[in-house]
Amino acid sequence: MTTPLSFNFMKKNYEFSLEETNKYSVSDISINGRDYKILGNEDSVSLLHLLIPTMEPSSFENMLKFKASLENLESDDKVKSAAEKVLNSESVENSSEAKKKLKNEINLFLENAVKEKNFRGAVLVIQNGNEILKQGYGDKELTNQTTFHIASITKSFTSAMILELHQQKKLSLDDPINKLLPVKYQCKEWNDITVKHLLNHTSGIPNFNPDAGDQKEYQLDDLINIFKDKKLDFKPGTEVAYCNSGYALLGAILENLYEKPFAECINERILTRFEMNTTGFGDTYNKKTAAQGYEVRSEENSTDSSLVPIAKQGSYLSKAYAGGALYSSLDDLQKFDSALYNDNFLTPETRKLMFTQTYLPGEENPSMMGLGFKIWNDKDNLGLIVSKEGAIPGFSTIIQRYVDSKSCIIVLSNNGSLNAEPEIAMKIEEMLAKVKKPKQMG
Repeated sequence: MTTPLSFNFMKKNYEFSLEETNKYSVSDISINGRDYKILGNEDSVSLLHLLIPTMEPSSFENMLKFKASLENLESDDKVKSAAEKVLNSESVENSSEAKKKLKNEINLFLENAVKEKNFRGAVLVIQNGNEILKQGYGDKELTNQTTFHIASITKSFTSAMILELHQQKKLSLDDPINKLLPVKYQCKEWNDITVKHLLNHTSGIPNFNPDAGDQKEYQLDDLINIFKDKKLDFKPGTEVAYCNSGYALLGAILENLYEKPFAECINERILTRFEMNTTGFGDTYNKKTAAQGYEVRSEENSTDSSLVPIAKQGSYLSKAYAGGALYSSLDDLQKFDSALYNDNFLTPETRKLMFTQTYLPGEENPSMMGLGFKIWNDKDNLGLIVSKEGAIPGFSTIIQRYVDSKSCIIVLSNNGSLNAEPEIAMKIEEMLAKVKKPKQMG
């Protein structure tokens, strides 16, 4: 089937056809599981290939259905045709009017998430270095300076401090960890484990998780004793397995080299340096500006559930330590995002190490795991994508950075049961005129 189409773009008429094909090539497009070749003059074909990746698939289907009534194309009547807006726009430049429209679109989506998914939290969106949106949702008390427990995003801070030491030649990523740990923490089972193995979760050390029901106040000795005498799950460097234990050991290495507690290390090396005044460690937060964490709880023998506040102070924070005990705000995480472009903090060479995927022996494709972040690269569209999620009782968070365009999405939620932050970030990503994330590798 061949379907002729036409549209006006910037006062110029474009004509083309879609021809269904059974032999997909990279120049074709897929709509609802069916493949089509784009037929037309060079200008029309080039423009379509430029515009199509900026649209949600459902929006593009709606546009086609509107233009030519293609058969068997399912559409969502609730989704307004973003394609129509793009194709008939007088300008696709990053104008103030375009930013306003984008902000309104994102804001509407987030307000619907509050109503339909019980989302509550604070969201920051930056596109091409320009702040598009920064505000709280679902609770009038949530602001740009409200602090949330950011959980495993803490690992990105820990990784940055370790990489700075590598940059300063005070350690090497290939150093055995037993060389850098205090004697009391050294273990023969760890002789072949390097700093890099801890950073990219390939050490094989058994994992532990913070538990909201655990009332014990953990010291570093307590944490390391949880896993020190256990056998490795696999040979170091041969598998990727998420490991809080490894980041506890990285915290111990930082304390040993700086000769001060981890909280002081991170305060001096990052927080004070970049004026991150609302960020801190453990339960030292200002209760007046801290978000209340919530979890969905169901009564026994009942299908009803409700959002229940959790205690603001929990000993599980001490167990999270260098892998998850930081709290922060939108304002401060925006500063952290900026710091990761600062050559005086981490040089381009060091950032390249941080943002490189992990290759395992015998594997053709890399794991997404970098050093403190998940990494993937969409060379044709999004470029380098750097992401870190966090979850701890009462809170769920994500920071997603588009390094090549200096764009960023940060979602901080105090509904720990929702865990919708990756989905929300992906949806906003689509609104930023980007294609969907590529399939995860590894």
